[in-house]
Amino acid sequence: HWVDILSRANVVFNEKGKGVRLVGTHVDITDRKKAEKTLNEYKLFLDQISDVAYTTDTDGNVTYANPAAEKFTGRPVEDIIGKSFIPLFVETDHPSVIDVYNRALSGESLENTLTFKTGVTCHFSILPKKNSQGEIVGTFGIARDIGDILSYQKALEESEERLKES
Repeated sequence: HWVDILSRANVVFNEKGKGVRLVGTHVDITDRKKAEKTLNEYKLFLDQISDVAYTTDTDGNVTYANPAAEKFTGRPVEDIIGKSFIPLFVETDHPSVIDVYNRALSGESLENTLTFKTGVTCHFSILPKKNSQGEIVGTFGIARDIGDILSYQKALEESEERLKES
């Protein structure tokens, strides 16, 4: 059967500088290659979805954001990574952002509606991010733009109000 290997070798030279022996190892890296392929497929998925996918650390700093974050926040992903996520939202949402974040760090999985400073209103799902020992090390989240839904709801309400007046 076929396996991926990592091959390393060193030449042993005699006193005249002539190679007299080759010492080497072969290490089966098939499992690592499969894991890399899986990770690349997940990254490709995250890079192409229209929702924001993100992670944070326990200090409230963004540790990952997919390319959709640029559209929602109006800032390049590079400017978001390593910084607090709180300033990305309208000030009136800050207490809610902090509350939901802290509750996720205590183990809850939550949903919330928040508005970015760009005016994009989103439905957020947030859950604790745990390491292999089960300790909470941050949060995972998804944000979906619900601006169209809110517009449709408002139009429906206005239409129903006009109908009542008729």
